[in-house]
Parts: sequence; C-alpha cells; structure tokens
Amino acid sequence: IFLDKGTHRPLMLSYRGVAPRVQIMTQQGPPPPGGTHGAPELPAPQPVDIMLFLDDYKNVDGVMLPHHWSRSVDGKPTEEMTFKTIKVNPAFKAETFSAR
Repeated sequence: IFLDKGTHRPLMLSYRGVAPRVQIMTQQGPPPPGGTHGAPELPAPQPVDIMLFLDDYKNVDGVMLPHHWSRSVDGKPTEEMTFKTIKVNPAFKAETFSAR
C-alpha cells in the first residue's frame, strides 16, 4: 500500500495475483460425439502484478473518499471507475436484502 506523505491517504495498492480470464465459447449444431465440448486446454494461470490506483478524494460526511479508481493487470489498464456520489451508511428498508 502506498500512502501520500502529506495527507496519509492511500494512493495505490500493489499486489501479486492471478489475472482474471475472460473466455467466450460458442457452439453451432449438436455437441461432438463422446460428450466433449472441444474446449481448448488452458495453460495454468501465472501470477502477475495488479495495481489499484485511488485519486480524486472528496469529503463525504466528514470522511475523505476516493471518487476515481483505476486498475491495471500486468501493466495493462483493465478497469476504471468514477463515482459521482457516494453515500456513507445509507438507510435501507429491512426487505431490501430479502430473497424474492
């Protein structure tokens, strides 16, 4: 974890992890005989450097929170999120999280 010297706010988290995989498989027609789907054998996942950058801190109910996050996996940008508003401890009705 990297902290800003002046404000002591987190600026970046860096860690080793497995890169997320996205795999899309399509099939037209019936499956091949024998029940196999013909999926290619994937190599074992290798650990990579993952970094989460935090910035654009704003005061939310007395707490400084980052309103912009970006993540890179193995040096390549993968995600970016910008929050317009953040609510701290919002009130929820009891049924909000009940099964429907």
